[in-house]
Amino acid sequence: MKYKRLIFSFIILTCFFLFTPNVLAFNTSISSKQNINPNERFEVTFSVTNATDLAGIDAKLNYDSSKLRMIENLAVGLNDFNISVDSRLVVFQTNGLNNSFNFARITFEATNNFKIGQNTTISLSDVKGSNLKYEVLTGKGSSRKINLVAPLSSNANLKEIKIDGRNVSGFSANKTTYNINVDNNTTKINLQATPADSKATVSGLGNKNLNLYRNTFRITVTAENKTTKTYTININRADNNGNHSKPSSNSFLKNLEIENYNLDFKQDEFNYHINVDNATSKLNIKATPKDESATVKINSPELKVGSNQVTIVVTAEDKTHTTYTINVNRSDNIPTLKLTELNEKITKIEGDSFQIDVFDELPILTTEKLKLINEHKKNIIINYFQSDILTAKWYFKGENINYDQEINTKFYFTSNFKKEINELTNYRQKTHLLFEHKGAFPEGTKLNLRISEYDDNTLLHLYYYNEESNQIELITSDLKIENGFVEFEIEHASNYFLTPILIDNSFSHPIFTYILGIIIIIQSAVIIKLELNRKKIRN
Repeated sequence: MKYKRLIFSFIILTCFFLFTPNVLAFNTSISSKQNINPNERFEVTFSVTNATDLAGIDAKLNYDSSKLRMIENLAVGLNDFNISVDSRLVVFQTNGLNNSFNFARITFEATNNFKIGQNTTISLSDVKGSNLKYEVLTGKGSSRKINLVAPLSSNANLKEIKIDGRNVSGFSANKTTYNINVDNNTTKINLQATPADSKATVSGLGNKNLNLYRNTFRITVTAENKTTKTYTININRADNNGNHSKPSSNSFLKNLEIENYNLDFKQDEFNYHINVDNATSKLNIKATPKDESATVKINSPELKVGSNQVTIVVTAEDKTHTTYTINVNRSDNIPTLKLTELNEKITKIEGDSFQIDVFDELPILTTEKLKLINEHKKNIIINYFQSDILTAKWYFKGENINYDQEINTKFYFTSNFKKEINELTNYRQKTHLLFEHKGAFPEGTKLNLRISEYDDNTLLHLYYYNEESNQIELITSDLKIENGFVEFEIEHASNYFLTPILIDNSFSHPIFTYILGIIIIIQSAVIIKLELNRKKIRN
C-alpha cells in the first residue's frame, strides 16, 4: 500500500512538473572525483541547497555515454528519496526537506573510449522540483568536469640502501628489516637510499649518531599515489667487550619438567618438593631457560634414601643467576616396579626387596628375569589384583632362585582330582588349589591367599594330594586367617587343598579300609562262634 501511494505521488509530481507554473527556486550541485584512471568506477553525489519543503526533483541527466557508463543497479536515493534514473533523474518522497542535503548517488565507469588526457562533463539541466503543496519549484542546474589521467605509481620500493657510501649486504626491495653490526669505534653513520621509482620520495636519510647496542632507523618511501613503505635499519654498536646487544639479565626458567612426576611449575617460585619411591635413584630433569642466551646447570646427585636436594642454576647473559631447588624425599619402603622396568631399575634398589603389581593376569617369570633377580640377591613380591582387589601375594627369595627354569605364578581354586579328594576326605569342606607351574618352587617361597569362605582367626590345614598313591598328606597345620588372608610356604606345584578340619590321614588309604573290613568280619565271626559254644555248654 505504501509503494502504491509513492507511485501515485510520483505520477502527480510528474503532472505538476508538466502543467504547473514555477513559483520558487533551489540550487543543485554535483560532487565526485575530478581525476579518474582508465576503466575506473567512481561515485557521483547529487545535492541541493536553499530548499524549502522539497519533496521531489526531476532533472535531465547529461553525460557522454561513449566515455562514461552509468551502473544503473548502483543508483541509490539518499535521505529517504526514492529514485528513478535513465535520461532523467527523478527522486521523490512523502516528506519535504529544507536547506541543504544529498538526494542521489550514481556510480559511473570510464569506458575504453575515454582516453588519457581527455575530459568529459556530468551535468543536470531542466531542473524542477515540487513541495508538499504540489507547487512546482524552479531548480538551478549544475555540472562536474571529469578528467581521465594516467594512474599514479604505487611503487614504494627502494632500489638500494647505502651506509657511508657502501651498499647494505643482502639488500632486496621486498626485505624491509636489516640488522647490521658495527664496532665500538663507529659513533656515527650516513644513511643513504635510492627509490626504485623516480616519482617516489624518501625520508629518514642523513647522518645518524650511534649509541651503544641497538640503534633503529626507519626509511619511509612514499609512492606517487601516496602509498608508503618503511624499511627498518638496526645498527648494533658493540661495547668495549664486543657485545653488540646489551647482555640480558633474564635468569628465569621458562619450563621445568621431571619425568614421571607432575610439577606445578611457576617461573617465580624457586622451591619444590616431591616424593619418589625407593627404586628411583636419579631424576630425569628438563629445564628450559626463558631467555635463549641464558645457561642452565642442573645439579642432580644420586638420590639417597631420605632427604635430597637438587638445584637448577640459571645464569643470564650478564651473569645474573637464579637458583631453583627441588627437595626430594626418596622412600625407604619396598619399591613397586613394572616387570618391564626390572632391567633398568633393579640396580637402583637400595633395599633387599621389591614388588610388582599385576592385574587380572599373573605373570611368568622368565629365566632371564630370574637370573637378574638372583644376581642382585633381591627378594621379589608379586601382588595379584583381580578387579582392583588384592587376591594373592607371591614371595620369592632372590638368593634361592634357580634360573634354569621359568616360574609360572598362575594358580586356580580348583583341582583335577576333586572326586578322588572328596572320597578320601568324606566330602568335608575345603578350598582346592591347583598350580600351573611344573616342578619345585625356590626354597622359602610363600603364597598369601585371600580366603573368603572362612572368618578371621579360623585355623586352616594345608594338604597335598598324591595322585600316584591316591593319598592325602598334611603339609602345614594351624594356618590362621588374618585380615582375610592365609599365608603358607610351598615347595612344589601340585594339587592342594585347605580345610579347617584336621583329617586323620591313616584312615584315608583304601587298602586300610579293606583290611579294616576283614578284621571287623573276623571279629564278628569269632563273637558268633563263642556265643554258640556258650549255648551248647548250658544245654
